[in-house]
Amino acid sequence: MFKSMIFSVALLVCSLGASAAGPNRTTIAVWDFDNNSFMDIAASDYLTKALPEMLMSQLSSVPSLEVVERIQIREILEEQKIGSSDLADEDAKLKLGNIIGAKKMIFGTFMVIGDDVRVDVRLANTETSEVEFAEKFEGSITELIPSMQGIATQLVDLFGKKSGDKSLGGDLGEWKEYEVGLSLIDEGKYEEALAQFQAVLEKNPKFYAAEKQVMLIIDLMARQ
Repeated sequence: MFKSMIFSVALLVCSLGASAAGPNRTTIAVWDFDNNSFMDIAASDYLTKALPEMLMSQLSSVPSLEVVERIQIREILEEQKIGSSDLADEDAKLKLGNIIGAKKMIFGTFMVIGDDVRVDVRLANTETSEVEFAEKFEGSITELIPSMQGIATQLVDLFGKKSGDKSLGGDLGEWKEYEVGLSLIDEGKYEEALAQFQAVLEKNPKFYAAEKQVMLIIDLMARQ
């Protein structure tokens, strides 16, 4: 069943152009992080989507890197009716990443305990399943954003590329509002998501991740 889905995904990707990276570009996909918190899970669950987006915000600013955007992955999963149960393990996600042209894939977990947080980030090769990079952050949640930017910079350096000059932008409150927009995308409520990201940008015009989502949604809606 999953193999037939993967074959269909491969055909769909050709039409979406999700694997259109140039020969000298490294393609990366980033999955939602797993929330391993055991207290106040709902309060920290926005980080499930916000943390990978923090990494993507930095990675996507580097011209020599091709990031498969969340909205592209979601479009493929929705079109092919691939549910979370079909992608319950990392092996299945790695296979999908390989099909959509992502040579590298980022996974992560986090745990929030009071005002402290631990984040673990792993970069895997989709062809060999080998973990090529692993980094963690442990500390106060107030240090989370600069620490995630530091991890993103390490990932960029891993490929011998020059780090982008855009900061992550936004505080944790703004990232929580940003995550609301991502959840609306997952529900297929694109107009509401667009309004949400535009509201975030009105508060912080330098929130580049929100600006990127606005452009992606407009492109998606134009193709529908």
